[in-house]
Amino acid sequence: MLDVVELTQRLVRASGLSGDERASADVAESAMRELGYREIFRNGYGSVIGLIGAAETDIAALFDGHTDV
Repeated sequence: MLDVVELTQRLVRASGLSGDERASADVAESAMRELGYREIFRNGYGSVIGLIGAAETDIAALFDGHTDV
């Protein structure tokens, strides 16, 4: 089980300066893997995209956040 306090601490400790988001993106990707996302990838801008749930459903939700803060 992923602990939200631990995840928050990892994100705060990771570099997240604009143009240097790789460390915080690595933390986000790691959390997605730990949570069992079925597909995880990064786009050309370095954003982490994760899909979770049944692939054959038409239901979707999008959570968008920024790591360059």
